[in-house]
Amino acid sequence: MNKTKKVILGVFTLVAVLIGITIGILINSSNNNNSAQAESNQSASDNSVEFTAEAGKTVLDQLKSQANVETQDSSYGEYVVAINGNKSDGAKYWTYYIDGQMAQQGAADYITTGGEKISWRLE
Repeated sequence: MNKTKKVILGVFTLVAVLIGITIGILINSSNNNNSAQAESNQSASDNSVEFTAEAGKTVLDQLKSQANVETQDSSYGEYVVAINGNKSDGAKYWTYYIDGQMAQQGAADYITTGGEKISWRLE
């Protein structure tokens, strides 16, 4: 093999290695971003939880799949007492919002169409 062919083969090998490294970095970066997005969706702080709704499920069922939830039954239906250990204290209560608007229906009764931004806030 002459010197020119060796140089060309070396350059191709180097380019292939660099492409492999770049792809590995991009995949790792994408996985880290997805992890961070999931974490930020679950809880913006101790006093709020946000997620994007799935179609055909109640808001309460979706909250329960996103966080550790404690509920109580009342004459108005099931209501949220605590999310991730953060309890309402009588002065503040867990309230949910749909696309920024306070909900007018209990979370156990409201069935989402999908894509709504659901926000739970302790206020």
